[in-house]
Amino acid sequence: MSKAIHITGRAARHLKKLLDSRSHSPGEGLRLVPAPGGQAGLVLGHVREQDAVVKADGVPLLLVEAALLPVLKGATLDYREEPEGRRLTLKI
Repeated sequence: MSKAIHITGRAARHLKKLLDSRSHSPGEGLRLVPAPGGQAGLVLGHVREQDAVVKADGVPLLLVEAALLPVLKGATLDYREEPEGRRLTLKI
């Protein structure tokens, strides 16, 4: 697991379900990318050399670009149920 970001068990299970629901090739995972308004999104992508990679059962699950690592150091990704519905949350 990446030292830059902690992923809860709930979040890992949700990411695995997302990844399993998409056609993907070996070595692809869900890449955390910046989005407008200080938000983040997930896109399917291949592992890059500088990525921090969180794996589940040896399969790349979450890919974090090197440029994001300083911002995300110590962050926690969780999957929670909130009044607005279920969603991934990133607490920095």
